[in-house]
Amino acid sequence: MVRRQALDWCLTGRIFLADEALKCGLLNDVVPPDALMTRALALVDEIASTTVPVSAAIARRLLWQFATQDSPFDLLKHDGRLAMELGSSPDVAEGVTAFLEKRPHKFPCKVSTNLPPSLPVLHDDTREPSRS
Repeated sequence: MVRRQALDWCLTGRIFLADEALKCGLLNDVVPPDALMTRALALVDEIASTTVPVSAAIARRLLWQFATQDSPFDLLKHDGRLAMELGSSPDVAEGVTAFLEKRPHKFPCKVSTNLPPSLPVLHDDTREPSRS
């Protein structure tokens, strides 16, 4: 339903309310204007506290690179290789150790220096903002 509804929105230019977008799955939740900043900061905290930065950067790059492909097969060629490379990374060791020790994680790898060498380079680097 979301795809069909999104196509309708795009083709007709029809204005729709947040409740309709929520019902169709375009939004996760709707908050009153005075609660928006609080909700946004809570979401930022959730993402920052539960996301591995290098893995998030890789996922973002792969989404940008392969979102327009007709099939997932080119992506899958990279996915397996990246999983093998990342499987022995310090971030994985830290994640497992933090889980076993029941403590917050402190992922040591940095997006600026620890992206795997086999990560595909974007065809058009202007599409993805730089994050250093």
